[in-house]
Amino acid sequence: MTDLSFLEKKDANALSFKDILFTILHNLHWFIICAVIGGVLAWWWSDRADRIYESHAKIKVYAVSQSPLESGVAILDRLTSQRVSAAWNTLNDEIIVMKSETAMRDVAERLNLGMSYYYKTKLVKRTKDLYKDSPLEVVMLDVKDTDYANMMVTVSADSTCVIQIEGERPVETRFNDTVATRYGRICIHPTWALRDLYFDNPIKVSHRNLNDVAMNYRDRVNVTRGNASEGIVDMSLHDTSPQRAADILNEMITVYNENTIEEKKEIIRQTSDYINTRIAQLDAELGVQEAQIAAFKRQNQVLNVEDYGQVYLAASIESSEEVERLRAEISHAQFLQSLTTSPENKLFPVTVNIEDENIQGTIARYNELVLKLDRYHATGTSNNPLVKDMLLEMATLKSNLNKLLNAYISSLEQKIGVVSAAGQRADSKVRSVPGGQLYLDNIARVQSIKEGLYLNLLSKREELLISQPSIEGNAKVIDKARVNPAYISPKVRKSVALGILVGLLLPVLVFVLMRLMDTKIRYRKDVENYVDIPVLGEIPSKEKNDTRDIVIGDKQRDQISEAFRVLRSNLEYTRNPESTSTSYLFLSLMENSGKTFITTNLAAGLAMIQKRVILLDLDLRKGTLTRNLHQRGEKGISDFLAGKVSDIPSLIRHDLLAPGVDILLSGALPPNPSELLSSHRMDELMDYLRQHYEYILIDAVPSGIVADAAVIRRFADVCVFILRSRMVDKRMLPDLQAIKDREEFPNMMIVLNDVDYKKLNRKNYGYGYGYGYGYGYGYGYGYGYGYGQRYGYGNEEETHKKNKKEKKKKA
Repeated sequence: MTDLSFLEKKDANALSFKDILFTILHNLHWFIICAVIGGVLAWWWSDRADRIYESHAKIKVYAVSQSPLESGVAILDRLTSQRVSAAWNTLNDEIIVMKSETAMRDVAERLNLGMSYYYKTKLVKRTKDLYKDSPLEVVMLDVKDTDYANMMVTVSADSTCVIQIEGERPVETRFNDTVATRYGRICIHPTWALRDLYFDNPIKVSHRNLNDVAMNYRDRVNVTRGNASEGIVDMSLHDTSPQRAADILNEMITVYNENTIEEKKEIIRQTSDYINTRIAQLDAELGVQEAQIAAFKRQNQVLNVEDYGQVYLAASIESSEEVERLRAEISHAQFLQSLTTSPENKLFPVTVNIEDENIQGTIARYNELVLKLDRYHATGTSNNPLVKDMLLEMATLKSNLNKLLNAYISSLEQKIGVVSAAGQRADSKVRSVPGGQLYLDNIARVQSIKEGLYLNLLSKREELLISQPSIEGNAKVIDKARVNPAYISPKVRKSVALGILVGLLLPVLVFVLMRLMDTKIRYRKDVENYVDIPVLGEIPSKEKNDTRDIVIGDKQRDQISEAFRVLRSNLEYTRNPESTSTSYLFLSLMENSGKTFITTNLAAGLAMIQKRVILLDLDLRKGTLTRNLHQRGEKGISDFLAGKVSDIPSLIRHDLLAPGVDILLSGALPPNPSELLSSHRMDELMDYLRQHYEYILIDAVPSGIVADAAVIRRFADVCVFILRSRMVDKRMLPDLQAIKDREEFPNMMIVLNDVDYKKLNRKNYGYGYGYGYGYGYGYGYGYGYGYGQRYGYGNEEETHKKNKKEKKKKA
């Protein structure tokens, strides 16, 4: 199974929200002081800061622009219609034109923005802009628009003016007099605003480069689109003078309109010149077109261009029809000619297709003879001499008819040749008609276009002459810029609120940084947040003038004495009720943690309640306890372990530390303490002590530094780690927790030493402490580890009663 225990571990440097909240609550006076200071400073700064005013204007822009693809007529349409063209212009273009460097230069020059007048108010010494309210006017006759000049002018009640230029001696003059200075000739004139307020109060006069002034205001003026589809533009400006802000916006609109009017006039002038030139060109071109049409008519012998081609088409059709008719006559003539060669005397068909009278008369005579001959045959008189004459005449008629038809056919063929030639000529003319018609159509179309353009230009020229006096600017004012006397900056309330907020945040930042940078253990909560080892007690710091080694006593009721009594009571709960003796091994993570101080006072406290207690100095490397008791050189544990002394009772010192406390000194410091502590004689010593004492307190070396602690731990029933406040780093606590998790030492507990209760009481660092005649402490939230949690001590009897009550509550 995956080990997820790391999720429950806490960062030793983490700062919880509860810590921050307690820090704020328990340093509330600093927060209030800082907030008041921040608010006062913000108010003072706001009161001295320059007042900033804002002015607004709203206009509607009719955008006009010229595209290379637009003709003069299209330009005129755009001028008269006054519409925003999405194809060739945008509202952004007009905004750029409105804020152009040239336009702003004109505005600055018209309003004389290069000259500035200021003075300091008497009470708060705030700079006030005197635009159009200056009590005097300084005329610099030799200063150019691109020059800079600064001076202070002081006016007296007697009309005397003192000019002070930096780096030079003051120059005295009077109103309307000209005086020579470093900047050239200067003349000062009084204005309507001169009054007692300005007497003997220096006025700062500045002349700045007009181009720089224009660029400065160009960057400061804010021009935005309100409604782009309708051409609405919003304009605003922040300035130290409300009058100047309004004047600049209004003058910008005026300059923009004047520039657009001039632009329109120039476009109209150019368009008028173009129209006149174009009309002259069109007049000449139309004359050329008419000459070309006349020449074409003469060449093709047509009067009406629309009938051109119809004449030749009709001639071609007529020629074709005539050829067909002639061919039909030839066919009939050939048929009749075939009948003339027939031996039979039959009637010739009468036809109207042959128009020759001789042929028609011959056919009529022949048919008449055929009919007479048929009657003679019918009457049986065919041998009549008249019949013979008739036959002879008929043969003669056939022969003549044959010759006539032959001649007639020849004449018809000649006519066909003539008619076909005429038809071919007509067909040729018909085939040439499309090209000629296209030529005429092109000429007519060009002529029509030029005539229309000619007439349109004539009309537009008249419109130009009529509309020129009524040309208007592109911008229509919706809301004119007005003087707003209410300043927008500084916002005093907002600044004060911000100052208060900064004043509140600054101590938070300071305290949080102090806490984050402070990685030392200070209080019980710092330990319990990161390890689950029970805290047996807390020992407060001694007073600076307290030099006592044993601070606990029967008559002592001070803070540290009560803390040792609490520790003693808690220690009693750790005893095994089935055993008559309990050994306590006191360890630390580093030197100077106060093990000796804790063990000696705890031993004295146990002796006070008639407990059989012995204190062992098993620090065979330094012998701190022995050294503190000034018993160096006396025999002790090392002598017994080395076999130099066999009688244990002879080594025990009685009442050396405090009445009722037995002590085993360390003895001579051996070169091999770990080996001595591992010997069987150490087991003999502990067996003896367990038989004679209820409490065995072992003062040992720090854990992890040398191997002695690991050797001694087999004799300990309870291992107490002494952690010194403001000395042990929080980042060492995970190591201590790891020792417990590995069960290197049995029944691990912690005593926190040298706790600064004064700061704890002042900060109330998550606890409630109070010391009077008795001593009491407790968490606002419950916590327990097998023995009573809340204790309040006035005397020993009360202590045991409260402990029993706590045990019942826990049960």
